[in-house]
Amino acid sequence: MNQIPVPSQKPTLAAARKEFARAHICNAARELFHSQGYAATTFDQIAKAAGTRRTTLYSHFRDKAEILEHIADAYQERLCALVAMLDGPIPARPQIDAWIAAMVELVAAERAPATLIIGLGVGQDTPDAILRTSERFPRALGARVA
Repeated sequence: MNQIPVPSQKPTLAAARKEFARAHICNAARELFHSQGYAATTFDQIAKAAGTRRTTLYSHFRDKAEILEHIADAYQERLCALVAMLDGPIPARPQIDAWIAAMVELVAAERAPATLIIGLGVGQDTPDAILRTSERFPRALGARVA
């Protein structure tokens, strides 16, 4: 017997506003992290760049590490979706070429997170969000290609 699918609940206006504010804060932070470095960027600078107050930032994120985590998680999702496009276990050359072109396009479009993850990944005090990205991407790629 077929069940009638229950429509997914639409997000409330408050939830949509919260998600918009979080995205706006992350975009501002991403640009600051990229332009002046993660360590040099302060919560006050992020608030100013996002056009809000520091107290508003605290209502969305505990600290800049949590903002970085949100940025890295979103980037990881896009990277893993790209990995899923690669046919495995042994892709043909045209598939590899198309995948590389898509990867270059993603990194060019997402230059700030790409540069940030690469730059923070070489230090001794690498944030957990960056470590997870550097572990997750190769695992996803390894699962698709022998």
